[in-house]
Amino acid sequence: MTDTPIPLSLTLPVITSLGLTLLGVVFTLTALIGTVRNGGLHRLFYTLFALIMTFYAAAGWLPALGPASRFAALPVPVAGEVLLCLTLLFHGLNAHFALKARSYSKTVIALVALFIYLTGLLLLSRLAGGKGLFMELIRRPDWPAVALAATALFLLIRLIVAFCFRERGAGWGTVSFLLFAVPPLAGVILADSLEGVPVRAFTLVSLPLLSLWEFIRVFTEGPARGGRKDQPVLGELREQLSESRNRQNSLSTLLTEREGELGQFTARARKVSRGLLPGVIHHDGLWEVTTFFSPHNRSGRRDFFDFYYTYGRKVAGAALFQTPEEPDGALYGALLKKEWAENFMEASSLASLYRRIDSHLQEIFGNNPLTGAVIKLQNDKIEYTGYANPPLFYMNGKLKKSAPLIQDRADQVQDIKSYSLPCGPGDSFLICNDVFLNKTAPVTGRNFGKEELPRAMESFSGKSADMVRELIDRRNKFLGKKDEADILVIYLKRKD
Repeated sequence: MTDTPIPLSLTLPVITSLGLTLLGVVFTLTALIGTVRNGGLHRLFYTLFALIMTFYAAAGWLPALGPASRFAALPVPVAGEVLLCLTLLFHGLNAHFALKARSYSKTVIALVALFIYLTGLLLLSRLAGGKGLFMELIRRPDWPAVALAATALFLLIRLIVAFCFRERGAGWGTVSFLLFAVPPLAGVILADSLEGVPVRAFTLVSLPLLSLWEFIRVFTEGPARGGRKDQPVLGELREQLSESRNRQNSLSTLLTEREGELGQFTARARKVSRGLLPGVIHHDGLWEVTTFFSPHNRSGRRDFFDFYYTYGRKVAGAALFQTPEEPDGALYGALLKKEWAENFMEASSLASLYRRIDSHLQEIFGNNPLTGAVIKLQNDKIEYTGYANPPLFYMNGKLKKSAPLIQDRADQVQDIKSYSLPCGPGDSFLICNDVFLNKTAPVTGRNFGKEELPRAMESFSGKSADMVRELIDRRNKFLGKKDEADILVIYLKRKD
């Protein structure tokens, strides 16, 4: 067995590549140990950068072994160019993670995609055969120099962003950028040519200095000690503010959608409430009944009224209640209508029925007492009760005298009582809501229900429909303007 000597041409590039390979091995092993012990993406990317740099440096001196070496058959030049692209990629990632940014993912994806594209064009220009305009355009650029320039542009933009948002590590990054960009740029200026100068200057000068500088940064710029938490930098605060604004916009959009849905639901509930009101009054030969109702569409408590009949479809009573605002008002009114219609004629006392229905409603709707007035009509007397309601007005047909029906003040619904009053031909009863009775005149502040209503009832004689119209006209004149919004008037008159 004979030994084959391997000549080695010790030129400056070869010596630099040998030294850089040795440094790369040391830096890789040291950084790998530090990464395993302490973790951190910054140290991880520096470890990968040092490892790929070692392979690239080895590709720089392997061709110097000559044709007799076992590496002569390897495509070392093409592999070296690909390794240069990988070295640049991991250096860019290392520089990006060294700056203490809040978000990394989008930049990493963009940088990786760029270098995949550049490496693909490099391999296509070196290995693909064929001729043509497309291949001529692919082979024309110096792709390692393009990758070097793209990395320099990325580092510059990333450094500007770091200074704008005051990210920690911008000072270290400035030195790193200068070590990266100045030697290749100086080589271009001195040689007055772009042919291979940037890559050679980067390999001989920038890469050894960068590997040493980044090694120092990795092992000197550690996390803050002493248990003190780092204060958020301005860039992080701005990103948090932007994220908060985006969440606020999303929440506003969601609230707008929910408000629209609630508005549609409330509109349907309002239609249901309107549908619960009596559309037809069944008259008989004993009582005249007239109503005037001008409902409103605003939110708030609403007026609900109904009439009750005997089994022979004769008028037996009337009621006026206040219901909650929509959409609860629709369900509240439906339960009111059902409970009173089913039990009105069977109840021995209006007050007992009123208290029982109030208990049922409070079980469902909470502490919301039933407010209203109920009157039950018989041949020679009437029965009435109520809680916290506007007064019922009574008009004696023979004496032409009117007065509100007396009710004891009750602190709670369970304390109310029923009252009876004789009723003869010509007697009448007026049920009104609070808006009709108690709205004061805008200038004088006078109250129509207390001052004018009794005189209006006593001075008028005629049909019940004309009486209602007369009361509304007198009220408009009393207030000084036409105001028929939100009022409810129910007039019951015993025929002569």
